[in-house]
Amino acid sequence: MMQWSHVLSDLVLSAAGLLATWICFQFLSGRVASSRATFLIPVSLAALFGALRFAGIHDSMKTVSEVFQLVATTLGSCGLILGAYALVSSKPVSTRIYFFFVAAGILLFFLVLFQDLGTIRRQLPVAAMFMMIIFGLVAIPAGKAGVGYWLLLGVGLSAAAQWSLGNMPSQAMGIDVFHYVLAGSLVCFALAGRSASWSGA
Repeated sequence: MMQWSHVLSDLVLSAAGLLATWICFQFLSGRVASSRATFLIPVSLAALFGALRFAGIHDSMKTVSEVFQLVATTLGSCGLILGAYALVSSKPVSTRIYFFFVAAGILLFFLVLFQDLGTIRRQLPVAAMFMMIIFGLVAIPAGKAGVGYWLLLGVGLSAAAQWSLGNMPSQAMGIDVFHYVLAGSLVCFALAGRSASWSGA
């Protein structure tokens, strides 16, 4: 059965993820942009396959979407932390540090995928958002107010999106609100990069 409101909201979320990725690669260095893309692209793909699922294409679309959600939760969380640190510190991301975070994210992905470590899956995004708040608060007095405010707004919208899932008049409305608000969060994270005065190596 087609659920057109969910199809539309998922497509908006997918488009927001692609737009945010494009912004990052326009204004940030390759390593910093790609570290943030490890979160943005999986979210975008998860939303795209979610839209296909709600359009009634095939039940397997749900599984594909859930895999990309897991990638965003694990690898993407590591990438968000590294990317936010780079924006605030104004230091180039070394190859060693970059691949350490990527390897850690991939390891976490396979651990959660095959060991069903629900605690890690639930707590890792919380830890990533907490670190984003810290980086945002540090950025403001450090002369990078734009970076800090966009990071904090992104975290706030992400929290609001999660809250909406269980606090709307209906589950269907909660899903749509979640998609739209999360789309705004992704764009905020990208605009934090656009606001950075540094474009390191």
